[in-house]
Amino acid sequence: MNESIVEASRLVQSVLMASPNGVLVLQPVFGVGGTPLDLFLRAINSVAREDLDHPATEVLGQSVRTHFPQLADKEAMATYWQVIGTKKPVRFKTRSLQLNQAQTRLFAISAVPLENDLLITYNEIAPFESDSSLEI
Repeated sequence: MNESIVEASRLVQSVLMASPNGVLVLQPVFGVGGTPLDLFLRAINSVAREDLDHPATEVLGQSVRTHFPQLADKEAMATYWQVIGTKKPVRFKTRSLQLNQAQTRLFAISAVPLENDLLITYNEIAPFESDSSLEI
C-alpha cells in the first residue's frame, strides 16, 4: 500500500476521533439475498463514549439500536440503509423522547459512506429549537 494513502487514512481517523461531535462507524450486516439486517458498532470516538452507560469495549460489535437508540429510530435506520445503498451522504435531524424524562432531544446527524461501512456524526441540538427546525 502506498505510504501516502496510509498516512491519509491515519489523518482521517485522527480527525474523526478528535471531532467535537459524536462519531460512530457502523458495519452493515446483510441476510440472505442481500436483505439489510442490522448495523453494528465498529468504532466510536470519545464524545460518543461519553453518551454510553457502558465501556466502549463492551459495545463494539453490538447493534447500534442497543446502545444508541436515540440515533436508530425507524426513519433514521431507513436513511442509513439508503446511504449504504446509494453511496450518497445525507444530513438530517431526528428527535428522541427520553423515557425516564419527559423531554425530547433533537439531534443533527450526518451519514456518510465509508468504504464498506457507514460513518455517522451527530450532535445534540439545543432543546429550544422548534419542530420546524427538523428540516435541513
